[in-house]
Amino acid sequence: MEDSQGNLWFGTGYGGVSMYNGETFTNFTEKEGLSDNYVWSILEDSGGNIWFGTRDGGLSMYNGETFTHITEREGLSNNTVRSILEDSHGNLWIGTYGGGVCIYNGESFAHFTTKEGLSHTDILSILEDSRGNLWFGTGGGGINKYNGEFFEYFTEREGLSNNYVFSMLEDSKENLWIGTFGGGISMYNGKSFTNFTEKEGLSNNIVRSLFEDSHGNLWFGTWGGGVSMYNGEFFTHFTEKEGLSNNYILSIQEDSNGNLWFGTYGGGVSMYNGDTFTHFTEKEGLNNMFVWCIQEDSRGNLWFGTSSGVSVFNGETFTHFSEKEGLSKNIVYSIIEDSSSNIWLGTYMGLNLIVSDPPAIHTYSLQDGLKGMNFYPNSVLLDSKNRIWWGSGKNLTMLNMNNVKIPVDPPEIQLNNIEINEKFADYRHLDNSEGKEMDFIGVAKFYNYPLNLELPYNNNHLTFHFSAIDWSAPHKIKYSYKMEGLNANWSIPTSEAKADYRSLPYGTYTFNVRAIGGAQKWSESFEYTFCINPPWWHTWLARISFGITTLLIVLGFVRWRTAKLEQRQNELETEVASATQIIFSQKEEVEAQKEEIEAQRDEVVLTNEALEKQKKELEFILENLKMTQAQLIQSEKLASVGVLTAGIAHELNNPINFVTGNVNPLRRDIEDIFSIIKKYEAIIEANKIKEVFSDIDALKEKLDYSFILKEIISLLEGIEEGANRSSQIVKGLRSFSRLDEEKCQIYDIHEGIDSTLILLQNKLRDKIKVRKEYGDSMELECFPSKLNQVFMNILTNSIQAIEDKGEIFIQTISSDIRAKIIIKDNGKGMTPEVKEHIFEPFFTTKDVGKGTGLGMSISYGIIEQHDGNIDVISEPGKGTEFIISLPRTQPNLTS
Repeated sequence: MEDSQGNLWFGTGYGGVSMYNGETFTNFTEKEGLSDNYVWSILEDSGGNIWFGTRDGGLSMYNGETFTHITEREGLSNNTVRSILEDSHGNLWIGTYGGGVCIYNGESFAHFTTKEGLSHTDILSILEDSRGNLWFGTGGGGINKYNGEFFEYFTEREGLSNNYVFSMLEDSKENLWIGTFGGGISMYNGKSFTNFTEKEGLSNNIVRSLFEDSHGNLWFGTWGGGVSMYNGEFFTHFTEKEGLSNNYILSIQEDSNGNLWFGTYGGGVSMYNGDTFTHFTEKEGLNNMFVWCIQEDSRGNLWFGTSSGVSVFNGETFTHFSEKEGLSKNIVYSIIEDSSSNIWLGTYMGLNLIVSDPPAIHTYSLQDGLKGMNFYPNSVLLDSKNRIWWGSGKNLTMLNMNNVKIPVDPPEIQLNNIEINEKFADYRHLDNSEGKEMDFIGVAKFYNYPLNLELPYNNNHLTFHFSAIDWSAPHKIKYSYKMEGLNANWSIPTSEAKADYRSLPYGTYTFNVRAIGGAQKWSESFEYTFCINPPWWHTWLARISFGITTLLIVLGFVRWRTAKLEQRQNELETEVASATQIIFSQKEEVEAQKEEIEAQRDEVVLTNEALEKQKKELEFILENLKMTQAQLIQSEKLASVGVLTAGIAHELNNPINFVTGNVNPLRRDIEDIFSIIKKYEAIIEANKIKEVFSDIDALKEKLDYSFILKEIISLLEGIEEGANRSSQIVKGLRSFSRLDEEKCQIYDIHEGIDSTLILLQNKLRDKIKVRKEYGDSMELECFPSKLNQVFMNILTNSIQAIEDKGEIFIQTISSDIRAKIIIKDNGKGMTPEVKEHIFEPFFTTKDVGKGTGLGMSISYGIIEQHDGNIDVISEPGKGTEFIISLPRTQPNLTS
């Protein structure tokens, strides 16, 4: 090959490359930097660089001084390159042996794995030191130091506290600080490691992020221990207690104003100005509470990578970027600004480039040369050689920004062919017989589609085939189209290069198609106009013929109809003349009858209105009577139960009093008998006459004399306890029924509630705990038995609402003029529909036959009778709360 300088280049087998300048030969082999000595092809590109395709070394590029290699590590499909070509856009087309064709646009992702010397492929953190060395923190392989040629390893064996390295930092004194998973912090001074853990004052041994502020203080973001600040002598801790929004710290950044920003796991962002913390959450405009990374750009904007994309803060408002705006994934783990002020995002699924001028988002995936898509949080670096490094779970990825060409031109769109009624045609060779059904004037110059196409009405199924060219990113091409005359909206972008239209009505149409590619710009729309002719019966000639024929038929019909009408008119005139006389004679009689009918009609209307009004009044009265009858029946039943309860209580009270009164004398008598027996036993023991009473001792032993003594005491205690319990229940029954107090009187509400709880004790038992919070004096004027009935209904409902164990809370509050009773349970609660009808008569949620549906309705009426009100608060699954408010005095209350 001859280059632009007139030099001749010769590729050899096993001998590298020789250049002849007209006088002497210069040889280039692997020793001089060539990737392989077996050279298949040579090319000079538009920039004057010489490219060599080799047998096993991929591509080698020579810029006149040094060699650069493009191999499978940089994304080449195969290292055997047989041919090279440069197109008009500067892209290199590379023909490989077994790997197909590759397009190289100058961008090159390089990948490092254990094969290239890494100790581990999980790269959790990246650092460049002041000497230009690169440090890679791994997930299990310690630290890898890379000087550009070979790797050096530092692990627990060399003094590192832990081999899982989350974060790294070189401080202003050139010390290397390493944050680990569980091992705290290791400081490397170039010779040895010094470790800092919780024992030395660190708040937590898991350190996710490191940062040195403008004052030389070191900040360590931990997982659960907040932030630890180290001033070189001692640690100071900042946690939620000191104002931090969350103790799990993912990232730390200092802005140009000296404020420190902490990204947290679930607490948004906390900004520390040296004195106080200010929090930024979703409420303040942040798009997500999980903040993985923070970066300040050259314009002073803060970028927050979250689990919902990116939030950009300009000091006042937030702007968001997510999948909706074009990101490959919403989980953004790393952010870096390149030397051109473009922003690179490492996500859970590929890389994203945000360009500000012109505004665009570019995505990079496996098809763009990446070998791993899941990039790790904050594992990113822009080094001093203008290269960006990313760490992932599969490899280490590097992109040389000096070679990056950001696409700026949209694709070139072109229509290729038109399929009519699912048939392809070669329009240049259609003969007359085949072309009768369509008319067109010429064919596109380099493509197979007709110009000025006219189709018959039945050739109305058209499929348009098109294509676009985007050398920078052919896999990102998408198409959108519309059919003017049918719809005005562009279709959803798709990678399918065809558009199908079926059963198009006759008319004139313009098909529009456009494409978008790597530059994220739409191309100019390609337009194609065609016409579908109407069927013959929709042509103007047919329509005129149809009109004339219809007009003649109508004229003939009109003439015939006119003659018939004239004949009938004459007949009607004769009939009308004879009938007119009869009509005039009946006119007065009809008018009189009409007046009488109108008067009767008015009377009937008035009568109907009155009857309708009486009907509605009677229906309303009947409904009220039914409700009143049901409530009276229920009240009468409850009153009868009250009378019966009071009678039973009175009848039980006498025998219970008799038992209670006789228990104590009986206890004293038995104790006296025990004293006499003990005296006898003492005399027998003292006089040593035990043998005389041996038969008695045998009987005592047989009957278990000592057990009988204990059993007598136990039985007396049981009788006494049962009598007291019965007395308490009887007292509760008497207090609840209050038949001796049927008039309005002063009554202690606490007494009524307690008596009701006594009667419900059997239902409460151990499964429901009753907690009472009584206020001061709760005496008020009321009908005691009626209020007790309200307490009984509400408490019974609360007990039935608690399916398992639960609690009923009773609170009373009083003022000078009103008293409030609150009864609250933590049962199953009520739906809004049940709550709306709870106080209506006959409304019940119980099965048929298990409830009348009058309990709460009667309770509501009793509270209204006392000039009070009752409210209910309830939600399904959160329990129910009844609030009763009653006046302290009742000047107008009657039974």
